Parts: sequence; structure tokens; C-alpha cells
Amino acid sequence: MDYSRFISKMSLNRKPSGISEMRKYLAEPSPSLVWLASGMPNPQLFPFRDATFSLSDGSVLEIGQDLMATGLQYGPTPGYIPLVRQLKDMTLRNHSPPRWGESDLLVTVGCQDGLAKALEMLLDVGDCVVVQEPCYSDVLCILAPLTPKFVVVAADEKGNVSVGAEEGTRTGRAGWGTRAQGHVLGA
Repeated sequence: MDYSRFISKMSLNRKPSGISEMRKYLAEPSPSLVWLASGMPNPQLFPFRDATFSLSDGSVLEIGQDLMATGLQYGPTPGYIPLVRQLKDMTLRNHSPPRWGESDLLVTVGCQDGLAKALEMLLDVGDCVVVQEPCYSDVLCILAPLTPKFVVVAADEKGNVSVGAEEGTRTGRAGWGTRAQGHVLGA
């Protein structure tokens, strides 16, 4: 299926960084590889070699030199490769989403960062967004730069009230312009 009609103009114009694209080949680099591009500083120059943390349950967490060097290094855009692999395997094993082989996964620094990335990928300035009342205030802050048109629908303990959503989208459709179908539902 072609999902490009759901992608914002800004996101359709994005192109990957050449250096970031080359970094994916470093998942398991050859020992003879000499990386001359930016973004891969020499680990011997890092100020930390290892670390030991005492946990509240009395156990100790040790981070050795190899893991410390990996953790301090710039990583690939989608996230730490072993973690991304583990999350992909878990998703497949626990949820078996359709067409998972054609999908990808991105690790972000937090839920608001991920939400902001998703909304910027999907929305153009002035698009319409259906939001429930009440709406999580941080969603409104993330949406503010996009100056969307809001269609507010009632919610109960089960989520959006379908009658309210149907009426809200019917009422709001007149101002939606070229993206009249709407394609983002905020919670």
C-alpha cells in the first residue's frame, strides 16, 4: 500500500544524511575498516573507560570498556542496533503485525519525542486533528507550531464517543481544505 498520501509535505521532502546511511554498515564492521567520515570518534579519546553503579537493591551494575565505548559513540538514527533488533523480534513474537517484514522501527528518547516526530510526519500546517475532550495538554503543545484546526469530541471511560466523533468530523470537514478526509486522531 502506498502511504505517501498520509505523509506531510515537509516529511516527503526529507532526505537521509549520507553519513548516517553509511553508518548502518557499521553494525558489524570488519576489523580492517578505517572510518574516515565524521561521527565516529576514537573511543580511546573518551574520558570514561568503565563505570560501576550501586543499585537500591544492593546489587552492582558494571559497565565494561567495550560497552562504555559503544554507549558513548554516535549511533545509527533508528537507535542502538541490538536494542532495535530485540524490539523488532519482540513485536513479531508478541503481536505478529501484518506486513511486519515491510515495516521498520525507530527508538526515540521518550514518548513526547516520538509523538512529536509522528505528528510532524503526518501533519501539514493548518491540517485538521480530531482530539478528545479532555486532551493531554502536552499533545496540544506539540501541535501548536502546526496551527491545526481542532475538532473536539467527547470521551468516556472507553475513549472517544463515536457519535461525537462522527458529528465533530462532519461539522469540521468544511474547513479541512485539500486534506478533507483527515488522517490523525489525537488522544
